[in-house]
Amino acid sequence: MTDLKLKSSALNLLAALVGAGMMLAAAPAQAQTLNEALAAAYETNPTLRAQRAQLRATDEGLPEARAGWRPTITAEGQAGVGTVDYGAGAEDLQPLAYGLYASQPLYRGGRTSASTSRANNIILAERARLASVEQTILLSAATIYMDVARDLTVLELNVRNQQVLEREMNATQDRFQVGELTLTDVAQARARSAGAAAGRIQAEGNLQVSRAEYLRIIGRAAESPQPPPALTGLPLTLEEALIFSDENNPDVVAAKYLEDAAEDDIRYARGEMLPTLSLNSQVEHREDFSSAGSESDSASLMAQLSIPLYQGGGPSARVRRAKQVAGQRRIQQDETRRAVRAQATSSWQILGVARARVSQFESQVEANKIALEGTREQARVGSRIVLDVLNAEQELLDAQVSLEVAKRDSFVAGLQVLASIGRLTARDLNLDVEYYDESAYYNDVKGKLVGTGINE
Repeated sequence: MTDLKLKSSALNLLAALVGAGMMLAAAPAQAQTLNEALAAAYETNPTLRAQRAQLRATDEGLPEARAGWRPTITAEGQAGVGTVDYGAGAEDLQPLAYGLYASQPLYRGGRTSASTSRANNIILAERARLASVEQTILLSAATIYMDVARDLTVLELNVRNQQVLEREMNATQDRFQVGELTLTDVAQARARSAGAAAGRIQAEGNLQVSRAEYLRIIGRAAESPQPPPALTGLPLTLEEALIFSDENNPDVVAAKYLEDAAEDDIRYARGEMLPTLSLNSQVEHREDFSSAGSESDSASLMAQLSIPLYQGGGPSARVRRAKQVAGQRRIQQDETRRAVRAQATSSWQILGVARARVSQFESQVEANKIALEGTREQARVGSRIVLDVLNAEQELLDAQVSLEVAKRDSFVAGLQVLASIGRLTARDLNLDVEYYDESAYYNDVKGKLVGTGINE
């Protein structure tokens, strides 16, 4: 029995050292708040940065569309050699011509106004998509922050539980030595101690997985998370949440602008069937075109009207196709609205359930603490057996872990409600960052006439 006790003590010491080492590794020197983590994700997340670049690329659609209002100016020149045979003789020529040509569209069947309106609607839809991606990234960042906080607490609970059960095992062995308990009691205590060690190892693994995901989303190693602040801006009722989701959810907003852009496409396609009017001018100089030494200069200004009479049915097909796409966009907008309302409803219900679970688990933890103390006292006087104490220990741990999970679920559900109503952006959360100005690049390029340089 002495050897058994010595082996148990050695195992106990080893487990304690491993647990202590993990706790030191899991406790960085500097704490990090939720807002700091969200700010880091907002500033560095590659998915969000890529979406901003996508918006800037979309902004270029407006000056491209506006080009239809503006003139085109070209310069042309030609030179060569030739011979003219007059029958009685031949003459060598060196023809030379150069000129300046300009064309100003006056009317293009409404296509320029349609393409300009379409470009603006696509830009607004892309801004809404950026807001949606921003919400998704911030929700993911907040979720993984809470996951790390939960896993850290669960690890601490498992380490403490392992230490307690190891003491219980040692005490059981001591009482077995003096004949107060049986070998079965010792085996039960050792089994629970081994189970606690396995639970701690699992908790350590879960924490490392969460930390890896934290690094991927937020871009820095997970530090010691602090309790998050209370959420603000939540709707008071489900009906209010549904109203806000219909009006403010970025996916709904994007779908609306995409439908408007599809209507612009119909106008553009119809414009191909309408007359076009342009003002054309040219200035030319010619030498040696008709005879050696001949030279001429010319200038002209002409209005050109083109009326399509029959175009093979292509424009009509494009109009019909644009109408079908517009119908598709209307259906997709309705589908998006339904999906967002379902998301808002689901998140609201999950939030209510999670809050209720937190309250019940808090009561359960307090009751389990009282029950454990009572069971230990009764075990000391012999009215309870070792298994009763071990069961009480396990029930307390289970309740504490369930409480931490419910707290995390409650907070994340609140974030999901905010996202469904469009209130989970950096500005809504008042993050301490320099907010991305979605209109800065737009304002820079919307009237730009020349230049290929870009600003990021």
